[in-house]
Amino acid sequence: MKFQIEHKFKKEFFLWDFQKTLLQGKIAYPVGLVCYVVLGIIDYWFLEPELTQTIWNWRLLFISFSTIAYIAGFFTFLKKYHKEFIAFIGINSGISIIVVSSYMHFEILPYYYPVLMLITFWTYNFSGTKFTYALIVDISIIILYNISEYNADLPLDHLLTHNFFLLSANLIGGSAGFMAERNRFSLFINENNLQHEKEKHLHSSLHDPLTDLPNRILLKDRLEEALQESIKKNYVSAFYFIDLDEFKPVNDNYGHQMGDCVLKEIAQRLRLHLREKDTISRISGDEFALIAVDIKNKENAETIAEKIMENIIHPVKCGSNQIHVGASIGILLFPDNNLTADEIWIKADKNMYKAKDAGKNQYSFSPAENA
Repeated sequence: MKFQIEHKFKKEFFLWDFQKTLLQGKIAYPVGLVCYVVLGIIDYWFLEPELTQTIWNWRLLFISFSTIAYIAGFFTFLKKYHKEFIAFIGINSGISIIVVSSYMHFEILPYYYPVLMLITFWTYNFSGTKFTYALIVDISIIILYNISEYNADLPLDHLLTHNFFLLSANLIGGSAGFMAERNRFSLFINENNLQHEKEKHLHSSLHDPLTDLPNRILLKDRLEEALQESIKKNYVSAFYFIDLDEFKPVNDNYGHQMGDCVLKEIAQRLRLHLREKDTISRISGDEFALIAVDIKNKENAETIAEKIMENIIHPVKCGSNQIHVGASIGILLFPDNNLTADEIWIKADKNMYKAKDAGKNQYSFSPAENA
């Protein structure tokens, strides 16, 4: 379980980091391409025309590979591989410099091999790819460069000097890239914690702390939404105002802890029979409310009320005690006569008191709806 949570957390970070560095990666290649083309101008200063043409053929070949990878990252179905494409561009660029260098005399190499250091900094600090990808790319470039130049009989002192600067660039650029990714990870954790706290406070401000049902504030918002949706789609919906009967003696005889046990059990029973688009709420004390959207007709509203009373009337077991409570329910169908959400609430509340006055453990509609 812990491994799954850590894996999910890392996956969320890489998705977050992908969004943060996507634009950076899109800018990195054009900038690198300009530098690479400008580097090609040096060819005309140091190389013979015939050799320059050969090297430029190689350059154009590697540019085409990198450009294809860069463009592929813009396709929606390939976008998730954007960091991998950028890493490919890095290794492709390094190989191109190694291939070009293989045509040159070692005396000219000091003008070209520093480009490998630029590629090092580019992959670690500018490309936006993962640190691990950049590390693999740059270590691979050093290995390939050593193999190439060793076979080309580059003097050992020159090769050691080149390696010193290449490894130093990796150490500096790699450390900076590693710290940058760690800083982004810390930023992600802070943002994630902040978002979690916001959601937690928002949830607690809109839900009852005892039952975790939506509270009065959220219920009013949901009722307004349900009213507007019912008007727009010509639904018949219902608002139920539910008050528990014989609940006060529970608190008086058994204490508030037993009363809380009853409320939580009743809330759970109501929640089990809830449709996804409906809302059950604890308004206060022993009062609950239900918004049932698109119930078609009054008969279905009555069926729902009967199920509610049937679920509530069963004894609630709290410890060794069997607690009996009932429910009086006021119902109002809407939309009706351009009633507002507040007016629906008030009328359903009045209907609930009518049900209580009529003997409790029953439901009541408004007179106009019984007609």
